[in-house]
Amino acid sequence: ILKFLKLRIFLSFVFCLLSSVSAQNPASLPLNHSVYSYLERMGPIVQRHQGFIDKYIGDAIMALFPTPDQGIAAAVSMQAELRVFNAERATRGEPEIQIGIGLHTGQVMAGTIGEKNRMEGTVISDTVNLASRMEGLTKMYGATLIVSEETFDGVADKTSYRIRVLDRVVVKGKRKPVRVIEILDGLPEAELSWKSAGYERLGEARRYYAAGAFGEARQLFESMQGEHPEDKTAELYLKRCEQLVARGAPKNWNGITALRSK
Repeated sequence: ILKFLKLRIFLSFVFCLLSSVSAQNPASLPLNHSVYSYLERMGPIVQRHQGFIDKYIGDAIMALFPTPDQGIAAAVSMQAELRVFNAERATRGEPEIQIGIGLHTGQVMAGTIGEKNRMEGTVISDTVNLASRMEGLTKMYGATLIVSEETFDGVADKTSYRIRVLDRVVVKGKRKPVRVIEILDGLPEAELSWKSAGYERLGEARRYYAAGAFGEARQLFESMQGEHPEDKTAELYLKRCEQLVARGAPKNWNGITALRSK
């Protein structure tokens, strides 16, 4: 039986990525121990920020928070703790762990689900699905923490966070566009510095892109990537601009990207 709760809740997905190391030499990576140690560090942070861990999914944490601010604060703290954890792993010659965090705010159905031989408590709804999509986008944009527009709208003091507005997308299986926002707080100082400094230029380039001025947009994205080759967002837009210049923009172009993969 599922009970619908008319509450705005915050859902966070966190994934630990070890594929680059394990693909080279799977036998060298004590995966179970690494995941256990990682979750042992991250679980208490969720709880300290009044979060509720709904479940662990492999190396992922599915957690709910009463407010967006509590969820974002937990995500920022997790990044700081991860740097300490990785420094300890480095002294033992162990590979670095990377994570992606996606946050979305909305209503969910909460209760028990299953059949007579196995029941469990959980939450389900489009809110859950979209939070998962936000996490998936961290890889595409080279971000650690991505939140939806609905989540950022619920923040008490928006000036308390440093952000980059990355895109407007329609995720697979949905129709409504979603504004994708990167929270920069929690990043290493060097990365936080250049991403913060490039806020206005990224915004200008995206405005050219949305207006169909792909030549001007391409010049700006090219300049951004030249200064910071690790900027996956600039790289992504540069490729899009090149494709749109070569093929032409579709009718009724508005700069919104429909994503075909999850």
